[in-house]
Amino acid sequence: MINISYFNIMMLRKNMESYNNQYLQDNKDSIQSEVVTNTKSQEKLKERLFSYLPISLFGSVMGLSAMSIAWYLAKETFSFPESHLKPFIENFSIFASSFFGILAILAFIVLFIAYGLKILTSFQSFKQEFQNPITRPFFGTFAIACLLLPIVLLQICKIFLQYFSVTEVDNIDLFVTSVLTFSIPSLVLWGFGIILMLSFAIHISSFWICHKHEITHITPAWIVPVVGLLDIPLALPFLFKSEFLAFQENLTMLCLAVGLFFAIILIPLILARIIFFEKLPDKLMPTLFILLAPFGVGISTYAIAFGIDKFATMLFYIGLFLFFALLPQIFKAYKCCPFRVTWWAISFPFAAMSIAALKLTNQARIEYINGLCKTHTHETCNIVLNYSNINFNTALYSILSLFFIISCTLVFLWLIFRTLRGILNGELQNMS
Repeated sequence: MINISYFNIMMLRKNMESYNNQYLQDNKDSIQSEVVTNTKSQEKLKERLFSYLPISLFGSVMGLSAMSIAWYLAKETFSFPESHLKPFIENFSIFASSFFGILAILAFIVLFIAYGLKILTSFQSFKQEFQNPITRPFFGTFAIACLLLPIVLLQICKIFLQYFSVTEVDNIDLFVTSVLTFSIPSLVLWGFGIILMLSFAIHISSFWICHKHEITHITPAWIVPVVGLLDIPLALPFLFKSEFLAFQENLTMLCLAVGLFFAIILIPLILARIIFFEKLPDKLMPTLFILLAPFGVGISTYAIAFGIDKFATMLFYIGLFLFFALLPQIFKAYKCCPFRVTWWAISFPFAAMSIAALKLTNQARIEYINGLCKTHTHETCNIVLNYSNINFNTALYSILSLFFIISCTLVFLWLIFRTLRGILNGELQNMS
């Protein structure tokens, strides 16, 4: 009886083991599939956090930096000596310049960390973005941001010293500390930007020459990597005075020559693609404003080497004509296309045209005052200036400057609001 029971128990145990093995064998594929699915979902969740972040977002840093520079320049342009509005204009300009400058610095830090995490956690996505002939030129936006931020940092330093009335005589320690705190990082960042910009410009030029491209690969973003060399000399007047004059002249001439040369080549290529072959996709329509950049930035770079002359004025009017020619396309894109981060492409060229208009206004006023002083006595000149310190050119450029900087500021506020709303609503991936 005991032997029979033992035999039954052993048979039952053997049957259970056989059943368990058969169950595991039958469900092996489904278990493995579930494990793989969980692993993939975790990987996708990890990638979703960073893989969609486009390098073109550094264009927002470019735009915010240029807007800060424009408002700082507006402080001198619209502060008429005898005007009762002078204190208000100066204070508002300083506030606007500081506001956009601080936003530019914060945006750069956040994007630098976020894109660095993208490279670490989703390197394949970064690699695909760099290898894509359409998105590759946008990597120049990071280098240009590094070239513009030093100007913003040094402007904020000047505003800080002026606001707290810190002078070298009153408080030498605070003065030196403040200057070094802003000057050294600015110089390091500018030097880093030069290396990146020159290296990337040479790389992208070689890439264009050595590889065959489809007509659909040509977009206004092609202007960014090589014509972006025009941004290198912009910080020279802020970083150096009379030191290294030969270095400044040669660097400015190099960037001006290469930048304008490639602008002459690339702009007809881009227009030929749009006019004769294929229109830009809807999401890339805002990048049309990049066509303004060579003229807006070109004036500022040209002025460093030669001052504001007839050629600089001619560049401005070409940019002005293109601005009004492209406006209908931008309004059309605004009505039919959802908001995407590519809308930030209009920010930097718009602000660059504002800076160009402000510089032309300053130059027109200087020429008018110098002309009066040559033809009148000192006392008569002062009487005329007290009565009216503008002529036709000054009035014209002042109106254009006001138009550009006010409309540009409104566009920036819309871009900032729309971007922040998208981020808070979790729409950044869709906007990208």
